[in-house]
Amino acid sequence: MRVLLHSGGPLGPVGRAALPDFLGPRRRVALVTAASLHDEAATFERVRASLGAPPPEGAGLELLHLRWDRDPLETLAQAEALFMGGGNTYALLQRLRGAGLLEAIRARVTAGMPYMGASAGSNVAGPTILTTNDWNVVALERFDALGLVGFNINPHYKEADRGRGGDRARDRAGEAVPAGRRPGVVPGRRPSAGYLATARKDPPASLVVASGPSERPGSSGVRGAVGRQPEHLWPLGAS
Repeated sequence: MRVLLHSGGPLGPVGRAALPDFLGPRRRVALVTAASLHDEAATFERVRASLGAPPPEGAGLELLHLRWDRDPLETLAQAEALFMGGGNTYALLQRLRGAGLLEAIRARVTAGMPYMGASAGSNVAGPTILTTNDWNVVALERFDALGLVGFNINPHYKEADRGRGGDRARDRAGEAVPAGRRPGVVPGRRPSAGYLATARKDPPASLVVASGPSERPGSSGVRGAVGRQPEHLWPLGAS
């Protein structure tokens, strides 16, 4: 299994140069825009302009627009790799589940299809999305995600971010430890197993998981790429 998790934002020259190496000979990539609450077609065209051009201006990718509401499984079947774009994580997970894409994507990635996620697309790669910074504007009630990696993601970590009466992002991340021990958080999994990886968006950071599902960043098969290692690694305990 090959998974690249990026904190989000436009890929610079180093990031674009790393994609062909990550993908190997594959160039036909399905771009999922389901996290966008605005113009999905415009989102697709913007990313295609960035990544479709030959190197060094782009990454030389042939992008297919995977629309969650327009024959998504057929588009997925044509793809050699998948790029899960950013936006609202709750809307993304709701749409993936409603379209039957969670199971289909998980099966393809497990079978060897490379997965690239940015921002919300990184969040849904973990066991749950409960460490996202996004607002639940779609009133989502089920939070278990793809589970491609055994750790949760916070791709936009800000140490100085204060909210809810002055608590820090560090405080909220620490709450994942006891919360992760509640039974039933992730159906079919030990909710206390795994880690929470956090990264800052500027400058961006990425993780590459070369085999998995991995229990934690930094273990065998996981390395930093296209920037820095995760800002923090929060153990979610062991049972």
